[in-house]
Amino acid sequence: MFEIRGHLYKDLRRIDPKYKIVFISKEIADFLQKKGTPIGNKTNTVFAIPDWIATGSTEVKGSYIRGLYDNEGCIFCTNGKRWRIGFYMFKNEKLIDSALAYFEQIREILREFKIKSSHPRPRLMNVRKDGSTSVQLQFDIEATSFQNFYKHIGFEHPIKRVKLQ
Repeated sequence: MFEIRGHLYKDLRRIDPKYKIVFISKEIADFLQKKGTPIGNKTNTVFAIPDWIATGSTEVKGSYIRGLYDNEGCIFCTNGKRWRIGFYMFKNEKLIDSALAYFEQIREILREFKIKSSHPRPRLMNVRKDGSTSVQLQFDIEATSFQNFYKHIGFEHPIKRVKLQ
């Protein structure tokens, strides 16, 4: 669409491969900002699901949630027997209410697809370089809703897709 090639980086600090793609383009930044993408440090920024997604078709909503889970979600097994799909986000402790509101928007879309999720809960705390404290919030999808998650959302991420299958 913009005829710009991104730069792919592998995070060498991690055992499990994690990648990021960087586009250096004011045109793309302006486009994404106009579409409701938050700019800057997401931990210290209040944001919500853009209206055009929240009121969009099921395909638009499903694609948005898939993108979130491909990037910020995980699928894991606890105690060697209980599978979960988790969603995590760090937020400045002063902005916890906005993070919980955002989580509730995500959970509402999941409910539209008949996907049940746990209530959000704090998981970790982190003191940042600037001295502020951020809290990692999490909620999970239980295995009883995996079928609906697979049918309506799914993963593009190949490792997560295989785990879900």
